[in-house]
Amino acid sequence: MARNYPRLPLNEDRRLIALAQAGRKESHAELVLRHVGFVMWRLQSKVFRSHLERHGEDLLSAAIPMLYEKVGTYNLGYRYKAGNLNPVRFGSYIWKRIDGL
Repeated sequence: MARNYPRLPLNEDRRLIALAQAGRKESHAELVLRHVGFVMWRLQSKVFRSHLERHGEDLLSAAIPMLYEKVGTYNLGYRYKAGNLNPVRFGSYIWKRIDGL
């Protein structure tokens, strides 16, 4: 299945996360809305079609609050054990949690 959602550049991801963590609600909402396509793509690639047809809206509805929560727990200062900064895309940070839905 081809990826058909727009990816944010890493620097834009991190800028929106920093603003959201600083209390900017509009940045929080923008970040979540810009990752809904990623969530839908992950659900389509991981969930059985019959289950997705029956429960897809419920899964997406459960994913949205999870995205809001994950913005708050994202660590902008995450480093490798050696101490080097390791910036990670927000989509890479949340994909496992989405698969767990």
